[in-house]
This record gives sequence, C-alpha cells and structure tokens, in this order.
Amino acid sequence: MSRFAALPIAVAMACAFASTLQAQELTANPGAWRPLAHADLKTELPDNLTYIDVWKDALIANNQAYDAKGATRGIGQNAPASDAHVVVRSSRWTVVLTTLDTESGCRPAEFSPGAGVRIKLCPTRLVIFEGAISRTTELPASCYLEIDPASSSDPNDNASYAAFDTVTKTIKTGLIVNHRAIDECARFIPTTP
Repeated sequence: MSRFAALPIAVAMACAFASTLQAQELTANPGAWRPLAHADLKTELPDNLTYIDVWKDALIANNQAYDAKGATRGIGQNAPASDAHVVVRSSRWTVVLTTLDTESGCRPAEFSPGAGVRIKLCPTRLVIFEGAISRTTELPASCYLEIDPASSSDPNDNASYAAFDTVTKTIKTGLIVNHRAIDECARFIPTTP
C-alpha cells in the first residue's frame, strides 16, 4: 500500500478521534489537583487506543527489544507497557499529557524514595487536539511512580497528580510518596507555544 493510500485512513481515524474527544465532557475545575489515570498498553482496548496511537513508535521499539531478549508476547499483544496520563478538555481543544512506562524506555531515578515504591524517568509527550488536527511535542523524561502491588502501604500514601492552570495554560505535575512531595518530580508544562 502506498503512503498516499494510507492517508485517507489516517485522516478518517483523526476525525473519528477528534469527534470522540469533542463528545466528552469539558474538564470540570481543571485547576484542582487530580490523580493521573493509567492505561495498560499491552492489549488494544477501546479505552487505551488513544495512548497506543500516541506511543506507536515507542511501543514498536519496546516490542523489538522485548523480542530480542527471547521473551514471548501473546498474538497481537505489545510487550509490557503502560502510561500515566491527564486529559484536559475545553470547548476549543483537548490536551493530553502522557508518560510511557516500558522496560526499554525508562531509567531508574537517582532519588527513588525507598521500599515498596520505585520512581523511574520515562518518555513524555504532550498532544494537543484542535478539531481533527493534533500536534505532538516530545518532552524531557518525567517521573513515573511504580508501586509494588505486594506493598502493604496505604494506596493514598503514594500518587502522581496533575492540575491545569487556566490562566497560564500550564499543566502542573507532582508526585507524593509517603505523604511527602518529591520536588525532583514537580513540573510545569506550558501547553501554548
């Protein structure tokens, strides 16, 4: 298939995604701190297709690295991968900030706080949708909080948060471990050029 034959398919997918985003409710009180949402990107599901599409190139690279180690994946599945994201919707645009957690794409943070919790630095992208048009920006690696499921800590002790400053059009992110803010993980990400 030529690259021009694939163009109508890509445009149709972008239009469908844009209409889905516009059909969503506007973000209520965007300035309030809220936990980041997570998506398992191993298997394509309706709720994670946006993030699989945003990270398609990185997921392919992760799959190749995983396969090169001799690990096996299920048919049609990606190697283990997940993302943490926040979505802010306005009447004009939708902003998605997403951080991808893969074995091949992340590195341990030097400031990891201790037992039951790991902080990794992982690739991050900002995607801004205005109608059927999207713009993706690669950002410096961001903190990704990984909590050991066997840990007995209170789930409210550790979390990644984000808020949107409507005046400066900036996404603010933060990470709390053991009820303590991790300053190295605080970021202010402008969404306008």
